[in-house]
Amino acid sequence: MAESREIAREHDSLTGRENASLYYQYWKVENPRAILIIVHGFGEHTDRYDHVARHFCQHGISCYAIDHRGHGRSAGPRWNVEDFDYFVADLHKFIGVVKEKEGKNKYFMLGHSLGGEIALKYALVHPQDIDALFVSGPAVGQKEMPLAVLRDVIPSIATLAKETPDMATPGAEPIDPKYLNHDEDNTKAYADDPLVCHEAMKVRFAFEAGKNIIWLHDHAHELNVPCLFLQGSEDSLVDPDATVDFYNKVKEEDKKLIVYEGFYHEIFNEPESFQGGKKRYFSDVDEWLLPRI
Repeated sequence: MAESREIAREHDSLTGRENASLYYQYWKVENPRAILIIVHGFGEHTDRYDHVARHFCQHGISCYAIDHRGHGRSAGPRWNVEDFDYFVADLHKFIGVVKEKEGKNKYFMLGHSLGGEIALKYALVHPQDIDALFVSGPAVGQKEMPLAVLRDVIPSIATLAKETPDMATPGAEPIDPKYLNHDEDNTKAYADDPLVCHEAMKVRFAFEAGKNIIWLHDHAHELNVPCLFLQGSEDSLVDPDATVDFYNKVKEEDKKLIVYEGFYHEIFNEPESFQGGKKRYFSDVDEWLLPRI
């Protein structure tokens, strides 16, 4: 059992690409053993990770999280990034700010969903910045859009994305909270949250994210950071098979995959009454992460 630690929760902002003001917050403990960078998913924001940050703080790990551009309290086109690499550039600047605050330490990264997609690209482009990476439900593919189909579709929507970037992606619908996890209180809070995206994904975002998914699969074999992949078997927002496929392409020897049978997309929000829920998630992550400090 982790000892009880005092946690100071604070927030600040920095300037990202195209002079966008980006909100971030952090949960600090005294004399941290390590630092965890939390990278949130599409359409949400860092407040939804308070319980995640507090869990790791109790293990002596200070946590930092940024609202992506266009998300939460950050500026930028709402839920419609101009260029996927802006996410990576913003995160790189953010980590620079964190390292100025925290100095020499172990630095880990947690990415969920879109945040997993961002974190994986970050680890491929800036592997020297982090000591290990774990991702849950990473957005590396969707059931309705297998990789081979995505390769054909992405070039065909390039012009559409440029000319009508704010148009809803054909066939796309807003995220239905009931498919996030089995905790009704949590999904209701998501549905009622004014900082959450309740719109269908826009065509420019679909283009940018899809283009990056292809890039990730083409470069997965180059990932050389210790990595843990966590995936719900009944995730309907990302394709569990795509996660397994991506994992199998990774050549890094220090890697691990855990698939949670019956779990939905947000495995860290599953109620403990449902097959152990988030308690299992945190236990598995602790077992993998803590020995690396």
